[in-house]
Amino acid sequence: MSYLPLTSLMENDDNATTPTTITATAGIMYLTLIFNVYLIWRCYLILMFDKHALRICTITGIILLVYLLYMHYGEGAPNICKIAKGMDCEVANKSKYAEFFGISVPIIGKTPVSGIGIAYFVSVILLSKNAKYMPHIFLISVVAVPLALYLSYVQYFVLQSVCLFCEISKIMIGIITFVSLHQSKKLGLLKIEM
Repeated sequence: MSYLPLTSLMENDDNATTPTTITATAGIMYLTLIFNVYLIWRCYLILMFDKHALRICTITGIILLVYLLYMHYGEGAPNICKIAKGMDCEVANKSKYAEFFGISVPIIGKTPVSGIGIAYFVSVILLSKNAKYMPHIFLISVVAVPLALYLSYVQYFVLQSVCLFCEISKIMIGIITFVSLHQSKKLGLLKIEM
């Protein structure tokens, strides 16, 4: 597969025009971001009444993040999500941003973000067994969303490479957030007034 560069003319300091190459990667990244927002909204509309939506999303998230954790630690692990230039899970997974702000915790060492994501999804599965814990799922999801948005920012604008599996797991976090909010309000366990 070849990538066709888009060429534009820019003026430099001498007022002479020089060609500048802009790859289609930026366009792919923006389209992916727009598609993610659309997919979260569409899935929310479909799944908001399904009592199994949380489990489906958590199992999907765990499967994806276990693979990313394997890729993070595994030497020579296959990179099955390298789709195109600018869409490569290994770039994000092997970067310094793959570890939780680079913080070394004495008991667990440097925890990869995928490990923290697995802990999030496992806690959602455990809490979803009892409907009275829906507000708790919503609250931990509200904490997870800013981290997910920060990591998306890093992928799109710092690393300039999108991890498809990371983005799908973030979509699952978004769906879980909406579904847990809806279920909490429906059960009368959470009241949000505006």
